[in-house]
Amino acid sequence: MAIRDYWVFQERQVATPWALYIVKEYETPQTFENTCLDVTIYHEDIDNDEHALSFVCWRFDTISGYTDEIQWHLSKYTLFNADDYKQVDRAIFQIFMDK
Repeated sequence: MAIRDYWVFQERQVATPWALYIVKEYETPQTFENTCLDVTIYHEDIDNDEHALSFVCWRFDTISGYTDEIQWHLSKYTLFNADDYKQVDRAIFQIFMDK
């Protein structure tokens, strides 16, 4: 089992940006089936002490499955527009391509 971690910071300029901390757990060779992502979403409007939501071992069949799930959660707290979607989708793709 290999583990790598990544930070994704919102590129679009807003008053209260979001951030993602993603941990990739995978077997070699890496496939969708043997990879899971632990995702922590940070935003000041998340109403807990850490201002964060954490999820363990997400597994989806497509990159957009991860992006859609992140969008669903973040949209409860802030505007998540098409630029944000493209940024997260690109970041998840790059995470899966990183060996």
